[in-house]
Amino acid sequence: IRLLRLMPHKDETAPIQCELFEYSLQESSKGTHLFEALSYVWGSPETPKSISIDKHNLSVTANLHAVLSRLRDRSFERIIWADFVCIN
Repeated sequence: IRLLRLMPHKDETAPIQCELFEYSLQESSKGTHLFEALSYVWGSPETPKSISIDKHNLSVTANLHAVLSRLRDRSFERIIWADFVCIN
């Protein structure tokens, strides 16, 4: 599957920056997988916001942007699966 690495930032109003990477569920030796899942479908497509993925801008709903802003840690990366971004 594809996952997002949500990069940390000390300023919660700073632009959202992510990296996209592939993760194999089959090759993982753990019984659980350390990522959080978000559904993009909710929220109006009006007034989109921008996030940066691998230094490319992507428009997302204001709700998804708000959730990513809230989830972003000040010091540590967070691993996210968001259907709009991670599904081909």
